[in-house]
Amino acid sequence: MKSIVHLATVNFAGLPSLLVETERRLGYRSQLVTRHTLPNFPGEDIALSLPLIDDALAKAGKRLFPRMTVRVDNLRREGIERFWKPATPMHKLFFSLRDKLWEKLLSSSIALDIVRNADIIFLDGGEGFLRSGRILQSINLSGKKLAAVYYGVDLRWVGLMPYIKGMVNRIYGFEFDHIYYCNGLEHLPFPFDASRFRMKEKFWCGNGLLRVGHSPTDRAAKGTERILLALREAKKHYPVEIVLIEGIPYREAIERKSTCDIFVDQLGELGYGISALEALSMGIPTLVELKPDYEHLLGEHPFITINEENIVDRIAEFFEHPEMMPGVAENGRKWVESYHNPVSVVRRMLEGLGEWKEK
Repeated sequence: MKSIVHLATVNFAGLPSLLVETERRLGYRSQLVTRHTLPNFPGEDIALSLPLIDDALAKAGKRLFPRMTVRVDNLRREGIERFWKPATPMHKLFFSLRDKLWEKLLSSSIALDIVRNADIIFLDGGEGFLRSGRILQSINLSGKKLAAVYYGVDLRWVGLMPYIKGMVNRIYGFEFDHIYYCNGLEHLPFPFDASRFRMKEKFWCGNGLLRVGHSPTDRAAKGTERILLALREAKKHYPVEIVLIEGIPYREAIERKSTCDIFVDQLGELGYGISALEALSMGIPTLVELKPDYEHLLGEHPFITINEENIVDRIAEFFEHPEMMPGVAENGRKWVESYHNPVSVVRRMLEGLGEWKEK
């Protein structure tokens, strides 16, 4: 039985732990090691709780040196490969000192033994333990398979660690625009477990208010101001209730989302996010902007495509044809179950490393 370890900064949106759970179901010994814990998404086997990630000192440093903070929006940066480098001398000093501190703290950690004994190593977020790569470079990696796995801003804004391409066998990215930032990267769908969400049993049938949901974790990234402007315009013409889901605990956010009749995910160049998959899994028709190249890659899909100019028109279609709701809902759920199936994603990741075994 092959052993797998995922090294991640955090259990981002529960995705690393979902990969680990899927690998275990497929018969692999898999573990997740994170450098830091997210309260909403626990699930790691080992949380190293390393300092200077999200503690008071790290936050103070970001305030003092704002270029250390990742800027988020919904635009692509097409062009050459993106390699990480310190933005300023102070930026460089911070990561150098943090690496030295972490190297000392990790010297006797059981996490190093897990890595040494693993057959397959996934660097979730494209890093090992340190920005410098020193710890991984000191381990005998002979006979092991390594892959870097990118989830979002880790590649879009942070970039490739300079040592990564010479260390790993494969590079995967879960966001479509990742293909523009790394030559040789393979795009894969986000792994997503639709079974965690209950499908709606009753659908809006044209009577009463149409509850339109929107759930921004970052308003700039979602195009929230433009979406709200369009929804307020829709309210002038149709009985629409805007359900803004923001700044509340995850479980509460999911509960509120389940009460929506339709959902607007985001405007911009990056396509849909996890929030859209949650909505589709609950049987909620979902509106999102998709650029032509991404829509071509997806093929047939359940999204109702929008842009800044036609959101009101798309909402009007529900009032004109409310009978379409159940069919759109069912197609959305089935598509997520198929296209984003975690087993399919894990299979492609392991096939790329030559490590997939038919069960």
